[in-house]
Amino acid sequence: MAKNCPTCGAPVEYDPKLRALVCNICGNAYAPEELPDKEVVPHTLQEQFQVFLEEEGIHVDSDDGEIHLDPRAEEIPSDSESEDLLIPPAEEVTGLMAEDFECKVYTCSQCGGEVFATDTEVSTRCVYCGSTAVIYNRISKSRKPDYILPFSITKEEAISNFKKRIKRCAFVPRRFKKLDAECVRGIYLPCTLFDGEYSDVQHHIEDHESVTYMGECYFHDLPVISCSCIDETAADALEPFAMSSKKPFDTSYLMGFYSNTADLSEAEILERARKRGKEKFNDHLLEYWQGVSRDKSHVEKVFASFQKRNPPLCDPKSAYEKTGTVMLPVWFITVHYENTPYTFLINGQTGEVSGTAPWNKKLIYSLMGLMFLACATLLTVYYRADPSAFRIGSDELDLYLTAPIAAFGVLAFGVALFKHANKLLEVTSSIKLSVFSRKRQGDRI
Repeated sequence: MAKNCPTCGAPVEYDPKLRALVCNICGNAYAPEELPDKEVVPHTLQEQFQVFLEEEGIHVDSDDGEIHLDPRAEEIPSDSESEDLLIPPAEEVTGLMAEDFECKVYTCSQCGGEVFATDTEVSTRCVYCGSTAVIYNRISKSRKPDYILPFSITKEEAISNFKKRIKRCAFVPRRFKKLDAECVRGIYLPCTLFDGEYSDVQHHIEDHESVTYMGECYFHDLPVISCSCIDETAADALEPFAMSSKKPFDTSYLMGFYSNTADLSEAEILERARKRGKEKFNDHLLEYWQGVSRDKSHVEKVFASFQKRNPPLCDPKSAYEKTGTVMLPVWFITVHYENTPYTFLINGQTGEVSGTAPWNKKLIYSLMGLMFLACATLLTVYYRADPSAFRIGSDELDLYLTAPIAAFGVLAFGVALFKHANKLLEVTSSIKLSVFSRKRQGDRI
């Protein structure tokens, strides 16, 4: 069901720039609270049974009361524990992942066209008329979110931020920088909020003396994305979100966008919260030690000790309390390069871009080789000029070795960054993430 303009009856969409529901036909704008949800309550037993069947993807003919399955479904699993799947003809599945078609069919309230939605989608778009279709009974069935963080960044701004980010990236192939976004989706992701604390006490022996280090961290509204299709690394890179701007959940903010319900269990969500809590603790700990200590090597030693999963003589403690659920705005932008999809995530509130572009490996390896060759050449020239300077105890030895050591240090730092970027690149080029975005109905751009 979509929301219509009170003036002309056309579908309205939420405009992040105006922060209002806008009608593209007559141009009128309305505050989200001006168009409340129309609560439809089935009164009779027959109506309640029909709602139940529709939730299970079964169509009931209102004229003869007969139950009909979609004629395109060639096979429905007979196992009572499996869910009803609408399976298209085999030729339509070629080259696509099976999860593209694990969906149910609904009827668009605007044009009567068929709207396909997966088991976790709350809102999608009609491929025929483009209006937003919100599955209201699914919201009540899947626990209505407490809050929603509306989109503040428009599609045009998201694309602009993406292009700026790519142009600033070093070692990215020129052809990739010239690519246009092929698929842009604004999707609300389910998120669980936690209040909690994390503390740790560690005992060490330094200079034959016992030293105790203690740290504690408190956090409020710690966001944990509750969608299995989003990798934890990608989810963490989307932060921060300003939770102070969250609003009570209203389907008006869903108009014009897609949205999903949580598909992780409570135990899985809590495990993600524990990891996020420890990461927050480590971040605050490093920031604190860097501020109070001048001995950077000592800071790194203590911080590395806290980061270990099971360090000796430690006592980590944590406690978490669920405070609510919220839907977070995220723009998904997908481009294809050399037969590989790269999906970038843009924070729908701040516009920050998360993702890594492919790099020119030949150029990187060439630079690393040139740096190594330059160091070797420099040492050779120094040695031929004054072999005696390379004797142990020579005053010139430290001077001659300074430049090569610094170069090797830069090289080691570059390798560390390379490994980190490679991990992010695996997330960006994930097929699972690409399918999650592109399988939505509606316009590609």
